Amino acid sequence: MAACLARHWTSLPPPKSAAQIEAETHLVCVPKFSRSLTSSAEPFNRWLLLAAACLIHICSGSLNAWPSMVTPMDAFPYTNPYAGGTVHTLYFAMASLGVSAALAGPWLERCGPGVVMLFGALCFGLGNVVTALSHSNHSIVSVYLGYGVLAGIGFGLTFLAALATLQ
Repeated sequence: MAACLARHWTSLPPPKSAAQIEAETHLVCVPKFSRSLTSSAEPFNRWLLLAAACLIHICSGSLNAWPSMVTPMDAFPYTNPYAGGTVHTLYFAMASLGVSAALAGPWLERCGPGVVMLFGALCFGLGNVVTALSHSNHSIVSVYLGYGVLAGIGFGLTFLAALATLQ
């Protein structure tokens, strides 16, 4: 078990090829098997990267708006707006954010922020879909799993990847 943990936390980024270094000079770069499709319309600019990271953090900040939605959301599964059951979703989301960010650090170093950002955005979107569907089914457990776990993992991964790109 100790060897498995040591291997996970040992980060040895693979060396970059000349094609990868060339692809990083462009703002838009889509990896395609062994090559990268780039757009030479916009060269890479760190200020644009800062703006993109700020937009990502604004979206991730929606987690902090959860307490303002607790009372209206309690009215659906509990039929009592003051039941206080959906407030626990924030606890699950914060725990998922911390655990996913801690465990994904070495993965981010190996794969790069683009892959982690994509996976985080998919988790966040899927978590919101599950949460929306759970309200039509009046299921608080689905809210916990959707927003608390899936969206929390998405928050952690997108937050981590946005910070890592600015280093």
